[in-house]
Amino acid sequence: MTTALVAVAIGQYTHSRFLSLAPFTSLGPINVDRRYCQGSFTDEACRKFKLQGRVIWIDGTANLTALSSTEKVKRIVHKIATLGFNSLVLDVKPIVGRTLYPSQLTDQMTAWKGQSIPAGFDPVKAVSEAARAEGLSFMVSLNAFSEGHSYAKRDESKPDSQFGDAGWGYRHPELQSVLYTLNADGTPAFKPSSEGQTQIPLMMSPHHPEIQARVLSFVTEVASRYHPDVLLFDDRFRFHSLNADFSELARARFESKVGRELDWPGAVFTLTRTPEGQTGIRPGPYFDDWLAWRAEELASFVGRVRATLSKASPTTKFGIYAGSWYGDYAKYGSNYASNALTAGFPFLTRLYQQTGFASKLDLLITGCYYKTASMFEAMEQAKPIGQTVEAAGDVTNRVARDQCWTYAGIQLADFQGDNKKLARALQAAAATTQGVMVFDLSHNIDAYAQTLQSAFRTKRDPPHMAMSQLDWARRKRELTDKAGLKERPFPILEGAPGSGF
Repeated sequence: MTTALVAVAIGQYTHSRFLSLAPFTSLGPINVDRRYCQGSFTDEACRKFKLQGRVIWIDGTANLTALSSTEKVKRIVHKIATLGFNSLVLDVKPIVGRTLYPSQLTDQMTAWKGQSIPAGFDPVKAVSEAARAEGLSFMVSLNAFSEGHSYAKRDESKPDSQFGDAGWGYRHPELQSVLYTLNADGTPAFKPSSEGQTQIPLMMSPHHPEIQARVLSFVTEVASRYHPDVLLFDDRFRFHSLNADFSELARARFESKVGRELDWPGAVFTLTRTPEGQTGIRPGPYFDDWLAWRAEELASFVGRVRATLSKASPTTKFGIYAGSWYGDYAKYGSNYASNALTAGFPFLTRLYQQTGFASKLDLLITGCYYKTASMFEAMEQAKPIGQTVEAAGDVTNRVARDQCWTYAGIQLADFQGDNKKLARALQAAAATTQGVMVFDLSHNIDAYAQTLQSAFRTKRDPPHMAMSQLDWARRKRELTDKAGLKERPFPILEGAPGSGF
């Protein structure tokens, strides 16, 4: 082989797919896969206009006492601004179904696990005013289809219960999600979600008109009262599980959709039990239609939410928080992807694809809650590359396909005071999406102050306040699709089931 040919042959193998990148220039760089990071039009818009989401999440239950007076709120919000965040999210309707603020629709949550606020005090109003005074974007979060908490239900008969009322949903079993299960003898059983509850939130039926009306009433109340910059639904914007909702209402509506009476539930699927006692499913002829129909129901409701929100507060944007492993979500019916997503997921039939509602969102935040920042780092440590902040952010950004802004969420509790791990996670989040959401204010945030201040040293405006730039990204995507230009292959980077729930 000649010298020239040797050089060519060697050249074929010298282009590593890994790139050293530091979106936060004051933190050390990380190695990320160049094929996926910073490749969307939304990414391009943020680089061009110097935008970046820097969001702190304030959980309603974990921070209750910290929000118990106007002065406490002012101190907290000032700290958030000092750390360099440009946005905050306040959880105003936790999964128990009560609200932090005095509501016309439910009781106010004034005590939780030893924490309390004075009855009648409105921390949402206080946080809204303090955030705007500090120049922060003010966002709120509501749990849509959860109306109860299993711990509160467990302790409700105890005189010293730390939780108070278990939730409105327990008093309305007829509105709860109906679960298809098996009796001890293997025969089908249909039970409301409060019976043998295995999840902490008490999930209601997303199909039921009364539940939908209740959700829209909360949207109207919160939006018209506080006019937040963004109203988010937390992860309880979904079905309970794959075996829900099997109510008679759901059956009637699905049969109307397909135009015939069905063998029930076998036409959808039959639960099976292995010799080891594990539960499986035997898909029926309408299994994929059922998955698509449930997703269509939620996508349609997103449209109703947008219309309600636009009427109550025309300037408020809409978004959701969800778990980051998109492959999980056919079980839960929440198809937060673009309706033009093409990828190798088995459930992504043409019907299911059409239910994607990313174009109806302004913002998608996902819980990329992993202790390992990058795929490169995972390979070094012999860990699954899909269970990394980088992979989760990649998948989130790719499924959205420039239809909404995407932010990768990270959880401070995953780093146990290790600022180097936090720094790498921040880099991975910012390298793969248009911002980072940090969960939660209560997770000993002072231990990470120096790293956060260093990362956020250079001021950036949040993308969710720059909707003309999102419109530009959407147009670019539309033109690219019309031109028939192919996207890079979609990365099936499998995350951990339940990650970010």
